[in-house]
Amino acid sequence: MMFSHFSLSVLDELSVSCSYSTITNYSSTFQSVFCYLGDDIPLDSLFTRERLVLYQSYLIGRSVCRNTIAFYMRVLRSLYYRAVRQGLVAHTDQLFSCVFTTDEPTIKRSLTVDLVRRIATADLSDHSTLMFSRDLFLLSIYLQGMPFIDLAHLRKSDLKNNRVLQYRRHKTKVEIIVGLDPRALALLDNLSSG
Repeated sequence: MMFSHFSLSVLDELSVSCSYSTITNYSSTFQSVFCYLGDDIPLDSLFTRERLVLYQSYLIGRSVCRNTIAFYMRVLRSLYYRAVRQGLVAHTDQLFSCVFTTDEPTIKRSLTVDLVRRIATADLSDHSTLMFSRDLFLLSIYLQGMPFIDLAHLRKSDLKNNRVLQYRRHKTKVEIIVGLDPRALALLDNLSSG
């Protein structure tokens, strides 16, 4: 079976039972593989150590970051096991052991307390747009790192007794309860009156 035919059949299967993000993940991997191949090939020609190493080298040459390469390889590995279960390719022990399949830890970046203080105390009175952006940024910090999408969807009714913010995460619909310190409360008052 050709790779294009198999990948389309997998996408059809996923569209019935999987989330949009899963389908998008598979689609982006397939698109990357097709860019590498330049042409369609049989599945058993794709799932060889040599071809996987060449694909990885291609990605490295295009400055694709290591974690993205590992992501593509994990999707390909999942596709490979699906093809094996369907009897479309022969099983090869440790086929993916020669390529990246695990993520590297990412370096966490954070602002120093001193820098946040400098941002908080900066005189932006002549720059209302910057002042608004700064206030949203600080509010996010004071509200325990609240994502911007949740800030954008806050309502006055989410404020309970001027001490607690109770809302549902936009992404997960999970209820969150955050205690308010005076700085967060002052910013909320300022933003809601502006």
